[in-house]
Amino acid sequence: MPYTIAATDIVMATATDLASIGSALSAANAAAAVPDD
Repeated sequence: MPYTIAATDIVMATATDLASIGSALSAANAAAAVPDD
């Protein structure tokens, strides 16, 4: 069972990292989409 608990922690940490990356990409995309006129 300890392996399952460790794997769950890794999956949760990875999901958090991916969410952070997704937020950063969304912010960069929004900034790039603003016209410069």
